[in-house]
Amino acid sequence: MILLKTGFNDGFARHVKPVYMYGASVVFILVTIALVIATFYTLYIKKKKNSFKKSIGHTLEEWITEVIINESSVGVAVPENLEKLFKKPQARQLVIDELVRNKSSFLGSVSENIINLYYQLGLNVDSRIKLDDSRTHIQCQGIHELCVMEQKDQLQKVYRFTNSINKDVRIEAQTAVIQWYGFKGLRFLDVVSFPITEFQQLKLLELLRQLPFTNFSNFNKWLTSTNDTVVSFALKLAEHYNQVQVHKEAEQCLQHKNEAVRVQAVKTLAKIGDSKTAHLLTLAYEKEKFTNKLNILKELPKIAGDNQRDFLIVQLHEGHEYLKLAAAKVLAKCTSEGMEILEAKSYDTPVPYKDIFLHLKSEAER
Repeated sequence: MILLKTGFNDGFARHVKPVYMYGASVVFILVTIALVIATFYTLYIKKKKNSFKKSIGHTLEEWITEVIINESSVGVAVPENLEKLFKKPQARQLVIDELVRNKSSFLGSVSENIINLYYQLGLNVDSRIKLDDSRTHIQCQGIHELCVMEQKDQLQKVYRFTNSINKDVRIEAQTAVIQWYGFKGLRFLDVVSFPITEFQQLKLLELLRQLPFTNFSNFNKWLTSTNDTVVSFALKLAEHYNQVQVHKEAEQCLQHKNEAVRVQAVKTLAKIGDSKTAHLLTLAYEKEKFTNKLNILKELPKIAGDNQRDFLIVQLHEGHEYLKLAAAKVLAKCTSEGMEILEAKSYDTPVPYKDIFLHLKSEAER
C-alpha cells in the first residue's frame, strides 16, 4: 500500500509541477478579483441611475401631468430648471417612459397633447434612433415607443422589422403594424419567412378582436405560403372570422406535410364547412396519426349527421380507448339512432362498450 501511494505521489509531482499550481492559483485569484470589481461596478451604476431617477422623477412627472392636462398642444415651453436635464439622455428617456405610460391611460385631447409634447420635445427622434441600434432590446423599445405614440410615418422602417431575425423584434414590429393599421397591417404575412410562434398568433388574434373588421385581401397567398406558421395563422383567421370563401384552399391544407397545419385545417373546416365537409374529414381520417384522428372526431359534431353513421360505427373498433370514446360521442350526438346502436353494442361486447354507453347516457341525462 505504501509503495502504491508513493508511486502515485511521484507520478503526480512529475506531471503537475508546483509552478503550474502557483500559476493556476494566481489566475484564479485575478479572475475572482475581476468578477468582484465588475459586480460592484454594475451595482454602482444601477444605484446611480436609481438615485438620478428619484431625484428628478417627481419633478418631471408633475410638469408632464400639468402640461398634458392643462396646456394646449402648441408651444410647450420647458421650465428653466429642466432645460439642462433635457440634454441628458437618461432624463429624456424618463420623459419618454412617462409619456408612453400616460398615453396608454388617456384618450381624446389629453392623448393628443401627449403626442404633441412627445413631438415638440424631439423625443420622436430619440425613439427613431433606437431602431438603428445593434442591441435588439433597444430596437424593441424604440418600436414600442413609436407604436404607442402613433408615429405612423415610421411604418416603412418598422415594417422591415416584421421579418427580423430576432424573435422579440419581430413580435414587437408585427404588433405595432397591427395596432396602427388593423387588418390591413396583416400584409406582413406576405413576406415573413421566420416562424410566427403560437404565442404571437394568439396575441395578434387578440389585438384584431378589438378592431373593426375589414375584409382580407391575400388569403389565397397566405394559405399557400411556404411558411407553415403563416398557413396555420391564416386558417385561424378563417375560422375566427368565418371566411367561407376560402373553403377550397382550406380543404387542400388537409394534405399539408405539416401535421400542425392539418390539425388547424380540420378546426377551420369544421367551422366554415357543411355536411359535405364532414365527408372530407372522414376521408382524411384514415391517413392521419392519433393526434389528428382525435382532433377530427372532436370537431365532427359541428357538421356531422346520419351520413357519417357507418364511418363512426367502424371507428368504435379503433385501437385507442380515447378514439373509441370520441367516436361514440359523435355517434350519439349526431346520428338519429346513435344511442340505440351503442346500447346494442354494450350488450354484444360489454368490455369496453358498456362503460362507454353508461358514460354517454349519464352525460345526456344531465
